[in-house]
Amino acid sequence: SFPTRRSSDLYKDTERRIKMLIVDREKIEILQAKKGIPSEELTSITGLTRGTIFSMKNGKPCKPLSVHKLAKALGVDVTEILKE
Repeated sequence: SFPTRRSSDLYKDTERRIKMLIVDREKIEILQAKKGIPSEELTSITGLTRGTIFSMKNGKPCKPLSVHKLAKALGVDVTEILKE
């Protein structure tokens, strides 16, 4: 018989294969200030949770789709908010 894998194990394998990205807090905050978008509004525009945005701003690796949503809400290309 074959060993069975739990769906949580498959999820972890998939997550390891996704290239996680890190955004630059200062760039995000400058764009928010320029465009007059408070953090509370950013959550509703992006559809991301407050916790996700907080984690992103604090240097936690995040999924490309989350970075895309944030960049789109700020009206910039993804590369403009990535940490160099």
